Amino acid sequence: MLVGVTSGFTSNINLIGVGYKGHFIPASSKWPYGQLSLSLGFGHSVIVPLSSNLHIDPLKIVNSSQGAVIPVSSNSLSELNNFVYSISKLRPAHKSFKGTGVSIS
Repeated sequence: MLVGVTSGFTSNINLIGVGYKGHFIPASSKWPYGQLSLSLGFGHSVIVPLSSNLHIDPLKIVNSSQGAVIPVSSNSLSELNNFVYSISKLRPAHKSFKGTGVSIS
């Protein structure tokens, strides 16, 4: 807990594949902490609301033609891991399908 308060924890969500992108939607009256919009190859965007302990810097999101990298930080390791793994379950990366999907680093 001391490490979380002093320096925080960080994890990267890697979106691997052509057309896989991530965008941060700022806070609104409905979602006070913002949302994360993900394009994962579905016919629609997947929108995930953020909690008060999760922080995403929109300037550090890197979208390229082959995918995206989204850094997520938090002072609570368990909440960070739950959030990151719930996103990785949306479209897991498979080696048999050219490795496209969501992976964690």
